[in-house]
Amino acid sequence: MEKVSFRELGSSGLKVRNGNVEEEFLPDLRGAKGRKALKKMASVDPTTGAILYAIKQVIKSAVWRAEPSGTSSLDREAADFLQSNMDDMSLSWKQFISEVCSHLVYGWSYFEIVWKRRLGRDNNPQSQYDDGLIGIRKLAIRGQDTLERWEFDK
Repeated sequence: MEKVSFRELGSSGLKVRNGNVEEEFLPDLRGAKGRKALKKMASVDPTTGAILYAIKQVIKSAVWRAEPSGTSSLDREAADFLQSNMDDMSLSWKQFISEVCSHLVYGWSYFEIVWKRRLGRDNNPQSQYDDGLIGIRKLAIRGQDTLERWEFDK
């Protein structure tokens, strides 16, 4: 039997110094200063703002649904559970997608998964389901301007 290696063979190739990715060609667009410049560009420049708005509207208009990865009942059950989570968050799925679109300005966006026990409408947090399962309460955005540095594992 052939041995299987679970080691990582390559590397990202990113130029990283002190948790900061230094790939941007223009120094004015690097780090916190760069994020501030990008935010200003997206907010003030009418052409940039219009293009970002148009892209965001196309993405938000897409139909988002969970589909089974196969034909088994377990595949269908997993897809149904995922869809139930998408439909049972405190923020709507469209609101989440709208926040994801902030990546168009910065090149990335990140979120905290906040969990809940699904115990029905009479509990806090509320749920459409009272099955007692653990579900997603919300996918809470963390603003790009709050990033101090990236942490890379070895």
